[in-house]
Amino acid sequence: MILSIDIFALPSKSILPRSASCWSSGSNDIKLTMYWVSQEGTADVDNSGKKLNLGTGPKTSTLKSCSGKVLANVDAATLAKAKMEGTIKLANGQTYNLGSRNDCFQNTDDWGVGSTGRALVPFVSVAVNDNTLKSKTILVDELVGVELPTGQIHNGCVRVDDSGWSFGNCQIDFLVGTYELYQNIKLSTKVSVSIKD
Repeated sequence: MILSIDIFALPSKSILPRSASCWSSGSNDIKLTMYWVSQEGTADVDNSGKKLNLGTGPKTSTLKSCSGKVLANVDAATLAKAKMEGTIKLANGQTYNLGSRNDCFQNTDDWGVGSTGRALVPFVSVAVNDNTLKSKTILVDELVGVELPTGQIHNGCVRVDDSGWSFGNCQIDFLVGTYELYQNIKLSTKVSVSIKD
């Protein structure tokens, strides 16, 4: 099965900052990283790569809304991952996304909502910090024909649905769903791209 994305109606063009030269067609100076929705009660890694199990420590930390309402009590590792990845799925099935600041959360659907306001979709959504690419579709040459852990074959097209606070320009952070799926996919760390729309 080939994974494809539907191209939704894009917002009208606005005047945005000039794009970094790394995004010119055929450039291979783009760094590719991966991110996922951390899940309470599962294995994961901390920000330094050390393995951990989320939800096994004392629930002394709180996920709070931007108005200060307590949404859930979690262990420190779960809170740290929620802030790093931007979305957390708790053992009770509730999913929370970072709110207007990186210390508050809001209830969301399955995989979260990106900075563009679109629902995030594993193996389709990417985070990019160059505002000129917001909501654009990008062809990543190194993804064409890659077999995903789900058994699907990627067509190479990804959609800029998100941005990230932990990296700069000239980088694509590819949403791969879960840490378990991340462990089962090997991708090049430098990629060539072309902007499709």
